[in-house]
Amino acid sequence: MNKFRMERLLLLLIGAVLIFQIFAGCVGNRTTPSQAWSGLSIEGDIGYVGTPKGQILALDLTRQGMVIANFEVTDAGRTDAFPGFYSSPLVFNDTVYAGGFDGVVYALDAQTLTQEISFEIEGDRLAKSIVGELAISDDRLVFGAAETAESGRLYVLDLDLRERCVFPSRGADPIGAIWGGPRISEGVAYFGDLDHNLYAVDIENCNPVWDAPIELDGAIVAKPLLINNYLYVGTFGQSFYSVDILSGSKAVILNADNWFWANPYSDGQKIYIPSLDGRLYAVDQQSKALAWKYPTGDVVSPIVSTPVNEVGIVALGSDDGNLVLLDPETGQRLWDQRIGEKIRAPLVSNQGIVYVQSTDKKLHAYDLNTRRLSWIRDLESGY
Repeated sequence: MNKFRMERLLLLLIGAVLIFQIFAGCVGNRTTPSQAWSGLSIEGDIGYVGTPKGQILALDLTRQGMVIANFEVTDAGRTDAFPGFYSSPLVFNDTVYAGGFDGVVYALDAQTLTQEISFEIEGDRLAKSIVGELAISDDRLVFGAAETAESGRLYVLDLDLRERCVFPSRGADPIGAIWGGPRISEGVAYFGDLDHNLYAVDIENCNPVWDAPIELDGAIVAKPLLINNYLYVGTFGQSFYSVDILSGSKAVILNADNWFWANPYSDGQKIYIPSLDGRLYAVDQQSKALAWKYPTGDVVSPIVSTPVNEVGIVALGSDDGNLVLLDPETGQRLWDQRIGEKIRAPLVSNQGIVYVQSTDKKLHAYDLNTRRLSWIRDLESGY
């Protein structure tokens, strides 16, 4: 059995746990709700978030996250798949786009969340899924998907969800399943797959930009960062890379003790890199040298959530249910608060508030200046 097939088998065997039960529900009984975690998308005073039960909620952030509109997937039986949302909603031109774990993209009216149209990807009815973030560029909706447990495609749609092209084209040899979102710049989508490959694809015609994909040392599920013609991305090989998009040269700038799952984040000065080894690594964006890591001693639990830097404070959530605030210069802990269940959704900040969604389906709003809880909303009950 070759290396790729062994890794695929490993991914399937750990399926519902992915080391620390990170991807509960991804394989096995696809009709059973799992701990899906969608991030919060903010448009004005309204926040949009997906739930494990296949809902998209519109929340009034000025009224303690009160639910003002609700969409629920009601026809998931056509794929026999769990309809929850890992991917965060995407808001554009008064439309909310949401990619479901059932392999369906939904276009919803941003005011009422009534469904306008939907698009279902091809593939095995029990294995196909959309996990990574959707992206919009040049009036095109772009996303990666898994069509089977082992293979996937990049989809490029018009904003009315008509298919423009796919990569690889149908009939061509497949690539690995895609679990991460694409990074788009100047009409090119950069993304990775579970077969260790990093791709650059023209979203106008879905033709590859590079002569060949760039092979890294493990499966890629994070959305790459792109800074000054360099991609930054981690792998399941426990390596974090910088990749020159012009020359194709690659370099490992960081090694961890476990996989890189969450998306890296940049505040313009440092790149913050969460790892399943339970540490947050801060790399200087100019020198690419490690500035600090947190914690420096024993770790407690893996980090799946993407951190943020708001009002000069780095906010970090992890599987131990703690929200931690750090000094971005030194990595020193400034404050922490246990909020309850695991924090796996990406953190989102706006106007001094950091929004934290936990796996017990609660959305917490913390004021970073006062370091107090502003409000909490149960996304399942609405209270």
